Amino acid sequence: MMRESAEDLAQLQVLLDRSVRRAGPHLLSIFVDGHRLGADALVAALDGIFEMHLAAVTSSGAPLVAPTDGIFLRGKVWFGLPARAVRAGLVRANPRVSASFARGSFAFVVHGEAREVDDDHPSWREYEAVFRELYVAQYGPAWLEWYQQLRQQPRGASFSGYIEPRVMFAKR
Repeated sequence: MMRESAEDLAQLQVLLDRSVRRAGPHLLSIFVDGHRLGADALVAALDGIFEMHLAAVTSSGAPLVAPTDGIFLRGKVWFGLPARAVRAGLVRANPRVSASFARGSFAFVVHGEAREVDDDHPSWREYEAVFRELYVAQYGPAWLEWYQQLRQQPRGASFSGYIEPRVMFAKR
């Protein structure tokens, strides 16, 4: 189900086009004309919850990558990390992140900065409503009990937010 506005799609298309113009020859050999996705097709391809690989930067500058759930909403990749996740602290200390997702010939890559969102952020209610809908549909109503327990943690213990994209690529 597409949740993006016409303005969201236009901004996403500008980002995708700008990313291709800045790409090097090797990346362009993978994300070739005719297989790259436009904004509409990308939003459709990333509908629902998808398991992506999220890379954060350690204090020594080394990458640390592991899977996490992603949700594409309003042209941005949203994600959450539990309080016990090492990456929750890493993205607060250094918000530079990369994420990728692949399924068959479909591939998606985004590089940017993690932006933390809490209950006071203007986008929180929409994001929370979407992820509640998606997770209950996938895991059933018992998921809400788990989520309520998570919400009992001290504010700021876990990380919820999105990637403010610098570049983004997608192909079929």
